[in-house]
Amino acid sequence: MDDENRQQRISQAAQTALNLSHGVKNVLQAVKGGIEVVDKGLEINDIQRARRGWKILRKNLNQIEKLVLDMLQFSRESELNITDCDLNDLVESAVGTLRPGADDMEKHIFVTTDKEIETVPLDADKFSDVILNLTLNAIYAVSTHTGVVNVSTEAKGDTVIFRVSDNGPGIEDIQAIFEPFHTTKANVGTGLGLPIAKKIVAGHHGKIEVQTQPGKGATFTVTLPAKRS
Repeated sequence: MDDENRQQRISQAAQTALNLSHGVKNVLQAVKGGIEVVDKGLEINDIQRARRGWKILRKNLNQIEKLVLDMLQFSRESELNITDCDLNDLVESAVGTLRPGADDMEKHIFVTTDKEIETVPLDADKFSDVILNLTLNAIYAVSTHTGVVNVSTEAKGDTVIFRVSDNGPGIEDIQAIFEPFHTTKANVGTGLGLPIAKKIVAGHHGKIEVQTQPGKGATFTVTLPAKRS
């Protein structure tokens, strides 16, 4: 490895560590705040106050758990369990789990599947993570009431396309979104969803691309082989 590449990797590692430290610091501050609310509620025998503090604690403890699990998934080198999967069914099932939350936020999800697609060689569990990550990001990106997320599949020659489009504000820095621990969703994301998605797609010998315009939303397109090589 030459000096330039070595310095670049050191710089990337330093930036990753910095992003991680900021994320962990924010969560720990929220945990501390929750503890203080619980302690005060117990001190003055105010159960309702203690319960409010516990809600803060529980939310951020769940965030710590998600961060640790995402870090393990991102760092671990594991073999894919490839089987012939019904991509359309996988997409509809994954998006279905997100629909109630989107409805609560008054945001709209539409799913369009290409019936020409038969089975596709996939690790169903891991590719479900890709579907969930991209769709959830789009849900959080769009506005209440007017927010629309379109999820679709398409057969295209010897490939299949999975696409997620939204009418959100668009993405300012496309390169940064695939950097570990980069997130614009305060107190929601870990900043590992898209890096994990990119890693999973690469493991399937596919590619993930982004198109965006300021104020006009973003489109994530995943292209995968339609058949086993």
